[in-house]
Amino acid sequence: MSRSRKLPEIAYILMPAEMAPAERVSIYHDGGTRLALEFGIDGDFVVRKASTRSYAVRVTIPRRLVHIVPFGLTEITFKRDPDGFEIIEL
Repeated sequence: MSRSRKLPEIAYILMPAEMAPAERVSIYHDGGTRLALEFGIDGDFVVRKASTRSYAVRVTIPRRLVHIVPFGLTEITFKRDPDGFEIIEL
């Protein structure tokens, strides 16, 4: 996960392409320090390739949630919950 001090209103998650099973994702916030990603064809946001020759994808964090992402590069771990959401603890 990345957020720059030069562009503090932008944050994103960079992950291997095989971790994103769909080209769209919905992102939910619990009001605290957790985000939930739900990949599916009816997702609210596009999952983009990081570059044309990369095996990584990029998920942009919605502007309304950027404030919970720490500045700099942050290593994250996904935890899958029983409903199929990928949970990120920040």
